[in-house]
Amino acid sequence: MSAHPSHLAVRHEGGMTIVVITRAAMMDPEYLRAVAEELEELGRDLEEPWIVVDLECVEFLASPALGTLLVAHRDLEARGGGLRLANVRRGVRAVLELVNVPKLIPIFDSVAAAVHGNHV
Repeated sequence: MSAHPSHLAVRHEGGMTIVVITRAAMMDPEYLRAVAEELEELGRDLEEPWIVVDLECVEFLASPALGTLLVAHRDLEARGGGLRLANVRRGVRAVLELVNVPKLIPIFDSVAAAVHGNHV
């Protein structure tokens, strides 16, 4: 990964990479650009291209953030993997459902459920 400071908390669990978004609002264009770059780098470096994105801290998701997640998912899918979303707050989940994101990126109640593939 690059030398710039990380905007994501990353760990590994059950053969998957867990990425924790630590900001309450995913709306700042500079932050989203940095997150997109880190997800892209992380996806390239993974032998198993599956990433669980933990959104527990996220209270607001702007439309460019949706694009960031969808592009990351598409790139991982091209390598045989994909994104899984976990710990999504009710308001954020409503936005995701409104634009049909769950049809593309599965949503799970917890990181553990996402790691084991147990859909909501």
